[in-house]
Amino acid sequence: MCRMRYTLQYGVVVSKPMAARWAQAALDSRWTALIEAALAWSNDIAPDLGETLRFIDDTRQASER
Repeated sequence: MCRMRYTLQYGVVVSKPMAARWAQAALDSRWTALIEAALAWSNDIAPDLGETLRFIDDTRQASER
């Protein structure tokens, strides 16, 4: 989602780490933990599906603006 948000903002596609760093600085801080978890992805740690769905919805709303 960070890559999508970056692309919506700037019209170009960048790497996941670059988009994540941008998102942590530019988006609401409520997404920081989710972004950090995505960057440290592990099959041993279950993602927070509810928060992920909220971030997807927030991105959808951003795309409509």
